[in-house]
This record gives sequence, structure tokens and C-alpha cells, in this order.
Amino acid sequence: LREITMKRRSTWSDLQSARSYFEPHAFFSLWDSRILDLHIKYGLETVSDSGEELVLKCRPSNEAAVYAGVQHASPFTTEHLWKIQCPVAFLTGEKSLICPPNHVEDITKNMSDCVRVVMPDAGHLLVHEDPDATADHYVCILDAFAPKIRPRSANL
Repeated sequence: LREITMKRRSTWSDLQSARSYFEPHAFFSLWDSRILDLHIKYGLETVSDSGEELVLKCRPSNEAAVYAGVQHASPFTTEHLWKIQCPVAFLTGEKSLICPPNHVEDITKNMSDCVRVVMPDAGHLLVHEDPDATADHYVCILDAFAPKIRPRSANL
């Protein structure tokens, strides 16, 4: 992922050329059109004094840095998920290569209060691909969790 991210285009001459790049791109074409519109509107910034060059606000080097250490990440976090004392939810896409459903099942199998949701026909970026269904899942999960959560007493 790091190498792919670093090679991805990150500059455009104008908004239309950016849109022409994103819309047919295999990765971005999976996104809901509203999310792609927001990405183009708020995810780019002008860097030249003439206002003619647009670049991604999240530079490829920053995004790639997230992936750089993934293969070296400590298994501590996933090995100790069972210790979590509150309700937990994992949403993943049926087609996710980053966090496939079988991985979610494996890392959460010993958790006592865990909801696992696999969204059909979705990849890793659920909110980008199907924001309405993702929101619906979150609402259902929070509704189910609400009776389990004890209110804290205010110590003002």
C-alpha cells in the first residue's frame, strides 16, 4: 500500500482535471458520489501564488507513513482485545483487503460483548463507499449498546 500511495497522482491544474482523475480511478470510483464531491471540494488546496495548482491536503508521504509500519505493528493490540470491558463494534467490508471479515472474526472471537458487521459489496472505506448504510449500522449498534452503558455521575 505504501508504494501504491506514493505513486498516486497528487497535483492537478484545476478542479475539473482533479475530478477527471478521481471519477474513473479504480479506487475512488467505489466511493459514493457525495463523498467524492466532498473530497474534491475540501481535500485539495491551492499551493501556487497564481492559484493554478491544486494538491492533496493529505500528501502521499503522510498517507504512506500510516502504512509503513503496518507489517511491524505489535500484535499486542489484537491479542488483548478480550480485555476490553465495554461493548465493542467492528464494521468491515466484505471485500476489505485491509481488515477482511475472517480477520475481524479471528481477533474478536474471545471478546465477551462484541458486534461484528460485514457490509456486503464494500471494501475498507465503508464511510466513503456507502455512508448511508454505514450510518444506519452505527445507529443500530448504538441503540443496542445504550441499555448496557451506565451513566457516569457528574463530579463537578
